[in-house]
Amino acid sequence: MRLLLTECEILPQHTVLVGLSGGIDSVVLLHALRAAAQQGRIGALTAAHYHHGLRGAAADADEAFCRSLCAAWNIPFCSERADVRAEAARRRLSVEAAARELRYDFLRRAARRFGADCIAVAHHMDDQAETVLLHLIRGSGLSGLTGMRPRNGDIVRPLLGVQRCEIEAYAAGNGLGYCTDETNASDEMLRNRVRHTLLPVLKTLNPRIVERLASTAELLSADEDCLQALARAAAEAAVPEGEDGMDRAVLRSLEPSVRTRVLRRELLLAQQGDVERRDIDRVDALLAGQTGTRIELRGGKAAWVDSRLLHIGTPPEPREFSVPFIAPGTTGTPAGTIRSEQAGFRRPAHALEAYVDFDALPPDAVVRTRRAGDRFRPLGAPGARKLSDVMTDRKLPAAQRDLPLLCDGAEVLWMPGYTIAERMKVTPQTKRVLHIIFEEEKRE
Repeated sequence: MRLLLTECEILPQHTVLVGLSGGIDSVVLLHALRAAAQQGRIGALTAAHYHHGLRGAAADADEAFCRSLCAAWNIPFCSERADVRAEAARRRLSVEAAARELRYDFLRRAARRFGADCIAVAHHMDDQAETVLLHLIRGSGLSGLTGMRPRNGDIVRPLLGVQRCEIEAYAAGNGLGYCTDETNASDEMLRNRVRHTLLPVLKTLNPRIVERLASTAELLSADEDCLQALARAAAEAAVPEGEDGMDRAVLRSLEPSVRTRVLRRELLLAQQGDVERRDIDRVDALLAGQTGTRIELRGGKAAWVDSRLLHIGTPPEPREFSVPFIAPGTTGTPAGTIRSEQAGFRRPAHALEAYVDFDALPPDAVVRTRRAGDRFRPLGAPGARKLSDVMTDRKLPAAQRDLPLLCDGAEVLWMPGYTIAERMKVTPQTKRVLHIIFEEEKRE
């Protein structure tokens, strides 16, 4: 029976932890890896058993069997018990999902305890065929149809190239005892119905259906790896130097199959959890949205767009404030500092400085965040308009919209990053000129 040690990237010096349930698959895996260790093909071998607290005395017997087996084979062993039903209710998960989460969490802790380089689980070729069919039934993209990989992070599957009938023959040929989980005979779970009903029907159409499905998954894996590589390169190219978002135009120019993978990758990084197709579709549609559009995601995250960029992550906290404007002098705000001094007029060097008529400045001017109802007549404009309309027309990015404003009541006198109000312009009649410059607060 061939173990996929090379495909699993298991080296002769590696310590392997086996997830041992006591069933035939995991017992055969442990026995085969024990033989590989004796041949020097792997380093040390350890085992761990998770008691889910779901099957009463039968589960107790499974744990005792695993402990006894490892003692007889001189394999270091540990186990842990939990109340999976209670945890499922607390986490609002199905019992099956909670059991999987808890089991893998335990196996990773056990691996750290034993200093294991990887965790071997006993998934085999029939499991792979079932997984592909399950994804087809539920609806899946290419990544789901690739099934399980021989190695996925710290999880390895050395039996993925072996069929169930070979495992049964190996167990019989080596006189191996094992436990039988009575829940495997139940058709309550969809996977069991696929195993007991769908696969037997498919075998009447193609006796080698398990091999064919596994082969299909392997071929699709190569295609998916290629598309993921293209997506990684595209994601890097979409981030302008010095920016914290992705260029909307670059993203929209990508082939849909590459673009959706870029978005899925960014959503995974932001949400730290499963990403649904509807999440990707919503963000994809956002690429064509108006400047300032924002959608809420799970986990307190959001996606939003400015005139150029798409941002995915934790949205910036609004910081409302209003402070008196000191002129000449320094006006400190939570968003940054405005410095002002009398000076001769010259053309501003950048958009965060301005030259205004000092005598046109009202004595009670304030520096504040924008508010509903603000109005602005930009330099050269025929009249005042709602500030929000001005921002939309100018396609100002979200970061620029949140810069502090110099205001007289609800009238904006200066919008850093854009321009001054018409009433504040310097004319031949201006007697005093005030130079204003905004220095944005540096954020960690």
